Amino acid sequence: MCSPTDYAVSQGVWTDASKKTDGRAACRWWLRSPGNYSDSASYVDAGGLADYRGYYVFDDYNAVRPAMWIQISD
Repeated sequence: MCSPTDYAVSQGVWTDASKKTDGRAACRWWLRSPGNYSDSASYVDAGGLADYRGYYVFDDYNAVRPAMWIQISD
């Protein structure tokens, strides 16, 4: 599950108040995998379950997350 940043919420990311993580409403986010149709992409729902059928990519209510975090140390 994922909670969006304040900035993401201000930009219109959808949240589900019935599902919380870190004390905040959870959101859904895009995956890089395509969905069932050419204009859809897979996503993870607010409960943390992946939906591989996908949703239309013109939907701007889903959040975007980094694929990986890289820490560069001295």
